[in-house]
Amino acid sequence: MNTPANPTDESGPMAIAEIRALLEQTAELSAENARAIAEMRAGQERTEKAVAENARAIAEMHAANVERDARHDKEMAEIREAIARLTAAQDRTNQDVSTLKGWGLELYCERNPEIFAEALGLVDEELIPKRELRRIASEATLAGVITPDQRRNLSRADVFIYARRESDHQPFCLVVEASYRVGDEDVYRAADRAEILGIILQKYQPRNLNGQAVPIVAGTDIEVSADSKLKYFGVTYVPVQNGNQLTNPPE
Repeated sequence: MNTPANPTDESGPMAIAEIRALLEQTAELSAENARAIAEMRAGQERTEKAVAENARAIAEMHAANVERDARHDKEMAEIREAIARLTAAQDRTNQDVSTLKGWGLELYCERNPEIFAEALGLVDEELIPKRELRRIASEATLAGVITPDQRRNLSRADVFIYARRESDHQPFCLVVEASYRVGDEDVYRAADRAEILGIILQKYQPRNLNGQAVPIVAGTDIEVSADSKLKYFGVTYVPVQNGNQLTNPPE
């Protein structure tokens, strides 16, 4: 049989006090936990904000780099275009200067046929007017000796000179291609046009003009490739800037 609690027993109030203390501790722990969670959330928000700020900064830097690269590419394209224009203009200028030099050299050769006589051991040199050569070429064409294309080709030669070899007075007709810097095409043209004139001299035999047709290239300089072709095509190079004598007069 249970004995009723004694109202004067102190165990009851003590138990209530302990429960209250536990409740207070629990409340304090809950408050601390809530504060910790709040601080964690605040830290997370700060971290997310920092990450967002970094992302914005990276995006801005990327955009700035893209814009800078675009400006750089545009500037480089403009520079390349300007260089191309300058290069084209320089090429045109060089071509114009080369043409003017070629004309000047051709005129010099026309006015100074003695430079070829001196270089080749010839005498009695005489410039053959182009008009006279065109007339002879036209007559040879009508006679069927050369074709119209050959006549036009021969008429484009720069200079024609008639002279005699000093040793035996054998006559020669020089077909001169004058270029400031002699190239392969000058060698080809001189050989081709001298061959056409040779056909006229042998088969048509015009009045007041006879002898052997000799291809000549004249200039202040000659390209290596052109120089290597002289012997094969039977062409003689005459430098005109310093009056040097050649050692291979026409045979």
